[in-house]
Amino acid sequence: MLEEKNVRAERLQKKLGADEQPEELQRKSKEERKITTGDKVRLVNQETIGEVLDVNGDSIMVAFGNMITTVKELRLLKVSEGESEKSAKSSSRSTFGYNLSEKKLNFKPDIDVRGKRAEEAIEIVKKFIDEAVMVSVRNLRILHGKGNGILKQVIRDFLHTMDIVKSCKDEHVERGGAGITLVELDF
Repeated sequence: MLEEKNVRAERLQKKLGADEQPEELQRKSKEERKITTGDKVRLVNQETIGEVLDVNGDSIMVAFGNMITTVKELRLLKVSEGESEKSAKSSSRSTFGYNLSEKKLNFKPDIDVRGKRAEEAIEIVKKFIDEAVMVSVRNLRILHGKGNGILKQVIRDFLHTMDIVKSCKDEHVERGGAGITLVELDF
């Protein structure tokens, strides 16, 4: 099996040409390049860092964010822990000074505006939709209660004025019915 890997590596080197082979791959010894479950890796000539979930021969299952893919070992470079932390910090920080990945973790697709005045509820809903767009959540639930239906109507009228809102409808009867508006965003 080790011989097969060496043969494949030689074929890849021939395809790339010795001078075209990534410098990072040339500098690291075979022991440093050995990839195991839990290691941080990145694709050759790419910046995105992923985590190794499983090693099965020369096929390695890697999670890049929410995407899980299987990649040949030759296409991966092992990344040091310091480099992966540095990359994670720089990619999750935005120019606005807050941590976007933290916002994604803490975002809830439901909001409760029962008992609020119409103007107050609209401001809350506006901020809620802005946050949903920021963290890429498309399906939202707004709990406004049934009552006389005034708050529901005001919120839906406001939602219909927003270009980003694809649709808004009542929740299923068993899950709140007319007291909850389901919002689908289109971005």
